[in-house]
Amino acid sequence: MRKVKNFIGIILAISAFLINYSKPVITYAGVPDEIIVREGQSLNLDFGLPVKYHYDNDNSNLKISTSEDNLVLGNSTIASIEATNVSSTEVYYRVFGILPSKKLDIVTVDSDQVILGGQSIGIILQCDGVLVVGFSQVINMDAVTVSPAKSSGVQVGDFITSVNGVKVDSAMHLGHIIKTSKGEELNVTVNRNDKDVDLKVLPEKDRQDKEYHIGVWGRDSSSGIGTLTYLIPNSKDFAALGHAISDVDSGKILSVREGDIYKSKIVEISKGTPGAPGEIKGEFILEVDKIGEIENNCSFGLYGNIRSKDINQYGELIQVAQNSEVLEGEATIYTTIDNEGVKGYSCEISRIDLNSTEYNKNFIVTITDEELLNRTGGIVQGMSGSPIVQNGKLIGAVTHVFVNNPASGHGIFISSMINQSKGDS
Repeated sequence: MRKVKNFIGIILAISAFLINYSKPVITYAGVPDEIIVREGQSLNLDFGLPVKYHYDNDNSNLKISTSEDNLVLGNSTIASIEATNVSSTEVYYRVFGILPSKKLDIVTVDSDQVILGGQSIGIILQCDGVLVVGFSQVINMDAVTVSPAKSSGVQVGDFITSVNGVKVDSAMHLGHIIKTSKGEELNVTVNRNDKDVDLKVLPEKDRQDKEYHIGVWGRDSSSGIGTLTYLIPNSKDFAALGHAISDVDSGKILSVREGDIYKSKIVEISKGTPGAPGEIKGEFILEVDKIGEIENNCSFGLYGNIRSKDINQYGELIQVAQNSEVLEGEATIYTTIDNEGVKGYSCEISRIDLNSTEYNKNFIVTITDEELLNRTGGIVQGMSGSPIVQNGKLIGAVTHVFVNNPASGHGIFISSMINQSKGDS
């Protein structure tokens, strides 16, 4: 009897495994919580399993074509969705009309057009305050080793924004305030996780240089090379990189006090190899090559405004794709690897994740163009933000390279970057 029970248990376990990892179940589990469609667009959504659905609010602007009685049955588990006007509709669905319901938000948006980027840009960003990246020790006049800032509650990743009510503009400015403090207690304000925290820090005079210190290593700026993704025609707003500029030591996203982007001249390319990412090296002249100001640095990229009167010189208008329009298969990446300007190179899109919890890792892009592979090895530092086009629409931008496979990397959906431009995220 025990053998029979064990056998039944094994059979049930195998059955459960096969069910959970079957293609229909995986497809059903991959149905996103939200689908964004353009006005007038039609798309097919595969539920993987037969479902019954109903609308929870007005559905006059949305048409779903399935079998009778709001049920997707039989061999077809695909629903055809057509949006006629800008709207937002909640759809609830149940597998076989029995299991607990899941909610799907279908949001219809206006059609978007932007100017395609791909240009290499130089970037200089000044932080809003001084980012604490580490602590140092001070040997005071009593020969005691101390770390005043750390012992007062300052943390790595804090931005020191003011001291005694005086706004801190740079690491040099902070050092001057501390050295001229005469050892008096300082009221230090730091920004920690977007909240201001007030601390009291007592500087210590160093036994060796006889100067006052609080024992912090700080960073107040960043510079480098990246790629422009797109420009918005009317506002002249731009987006670049597809990811944030972060501190290399703490991983903290750098806040923006001010910053500029510049027209960059390519001077050298370090080809990427497995285990050693490559790099585009460029140069720019501060007084001559400035083309825009940086206003925001966030997980979706770098944002700001182009100061040129004629932004049409940057490229052609292109339709923006919604996430649901991104398909596995061939695409074109636009980037700059020499001083002949932006060129398109072949690539492939795979492993699209509509439910990704990482803002800028929505799909995988693999370079297939022989010229680009020969010259760069694939994706290299400085290509972040290079726009990707598929079926005549802008679908996203490359954001990261795989260190052990530089031909491939991650990409971000262009809709995420566009929404951030509009302030929707």
